[in-house]
Amino acid sequence: MKILEKLKVIFNRKEITRLVIMFFGVIAMSLLETFGVASIVPFMSVIANPDIVHENEYFLMVYRVVNFDNDVSFIIMLGVLVIILLILSNISQGFMFWKITSFANSYRHKISMQLLKKYLDQPYLFFLNKNTADLGKNILSEIERSVSGLILPVMMALSRVVVVLLLTILIFIVNPIVSIAMIVVLSSSYWIIFKIVGRKLSVIGSASTVANTGRYKIANEALSGIKDIKLRGGEEDFLYRFSGPSRDHANYTATTILISSLPRYALESIAFSGIVLISLLYIAPDGSSSKVIPVISLYALAGYRLMPALQQIYANITQVKYNYSAFNLLIDDLMLPSYKEDNLCSALPFEEHIKVKNVSFYYPDTSVLVLDKVNITISPNTTIGLVGTTGSGKTTLVDIIIGLLPPNSGSISVDGVIVNSQNLYGWQRNIGYVPQAIYLTDDTIANNIAFAVPEEKICMQQVMHVAKLAQIDDFVNSLHNKYDTNVGDRGIRMSGGQRQRIGIARALYLKPTILVLDEATSALDSITEQVIIETIRSLSHKITIIMIAHRLSTVRECDTIYVMDKGNIVDSGTYSDLIESNLKFRQMANN
Repeated sequence: MKILEKLKVIFNRKEITRLVIMFFGVIAMSLLETFGVASIVPFMSVIANPDIVHENEYFLMVYRVVNFDNDVSFIIMLGVLVIILLILSNISQGFMFWKITSFANSYRHKISMQLLKKYLDQPYLFFLNKNTADLGKNILSEIERSVSGLILPVMMALSRVVVVLLLTILIFIVNPIVSIAMIVVLSSSYWIIFKIVGRKLSVIGSASTVANTGRYKIANEALSGIKDIKLRGGEEDFLYRFSGPSRDHANYTATTILISSLPRYALESIAFSGIVLISLLYIAPDGSSSKVIPVISLYALAGYRLMPALQQIYANITQVKYNYSAFNLLIDDLMLPSYKEDNLCSALPFEEHIKVKNVSFYYPDTSVLVLDKVNITISPNTTIGLVGTTGSGKTTLVDIIIGLLPPNSGSISVDGVIVNSQNLYGWQRNIGYVPQAIYLTDDTIANNIAFAVPEEKICMQQVMHVAKLAQIDDFVNSLHNKYDTNVGDRGIRMSGGQRQRIGIARALYLKPTILVLDEATSALDSITEQVIIETIRSLSHKITIIMIAHRLSTVRECDTIYVMDKGNIVDSGTYSDLIESNLKFRQMANN
């Protein structure tokens, strides 16, 4: 019942309607299966004693209405009907199995999309406390476990429960005592086994989730840091680290499969031994088999249908128990609140100034202030530099200015309008951002410059224009495939300077009024750095530029430089002013 309540979180009204329709289909399938099993009794009765055709009023009525020539024709007709019923029963089972699995597997796509959207709608702060490999594992592996290991088994178990109930009613009609004995023995056997292994399944299910997280995390780390691993000869270390969670995950999965399957063999022996026993009890004192054969045939066929149904119910319940932790994780993440801003709102006008007023900030789970009542003003088409030692709060301040982090107190206003959740996307439409490490997808140069723009909507004229502004067009045009050249995984085929200039072109593609550079040249050599500085200089006073600098040579021509220390603005001015007046700045410039 708890699972059914949670399923309401991921199924909408239309999908619940589909589930109800499928359930009625399951009932129809179960009725056909029951009729198929029940039809064996009259057929076997006639086979054992052909005279019954004329002794039974129903057989005799059909015989006369159809006007059969002889008893053999009637028996053939009866056999054909039994075969048709059994075939229809199997067809209906196959059809419902297809509908249920098709629904569950198509739903895997929907839930994957829902979960990815839910993650993408989270604020930037959410990702600071998450491992991206873990999130990827949830979208791919845990959804697979939830659908194949819980949603599908629940649906299949419900379908089998209906079959078991109807077959039980059929056997009960023939012989209530035998029916009750059979169901009590089989059901209680499965229930006892499940109670014994149920807790273990929960434990290994949770442990499997942890092991699976470890597998994804270590594999992601190994492949992301392949250059360092190769240089340090660290392959064996990562293989050793990966082997633990991978082996544990494999063992947990194998144990679950074993627990799901083993009872079948023992209980099949019990069930069919019971049929033999019933046969012996039913045999008449005179040894006649005419009465016992139809009943035994019914029990044999009912057992043939009943045992797989009970085994499937048991196996499905064990799968549900094992995968419940993954399902809980999925539900928890799907119930995360969404923070997606209105991406249709127009750009927030920026014509007068940006004001950072009394902004303070600390990260979650800590009370240490990263920023402490910071105040700055930025005018349009000026170049601003933020400098300071590591940990002084430069990047955090910029992340707040561009709307990635919300201030704990204070405000950011643009032309007097305070930036909030309602107009945040409109503000961010003004901003082009160049991080220190440029992320390039395994795609063409053109698609990397027009990052996150659908391919059919990419304007090649704008791509080439911003490539020229970023001073990378000559390099691109020297390549055989020009803008269709693939950059490789994470831009591995490009140099550091080329990746940085592609990053600048990307930041300029959407025509921002503000360009933010977060230590964009700190990882480059001095010659490449000078090229990037020239690129930035060519944009100076055409758009607003905010630069976080590690090397003070990059902020030499800034209109205003803000010096930060321990989350505070401790000084500001031009490069020459600060060299003269600020000892710490002078020391930083000389390093």
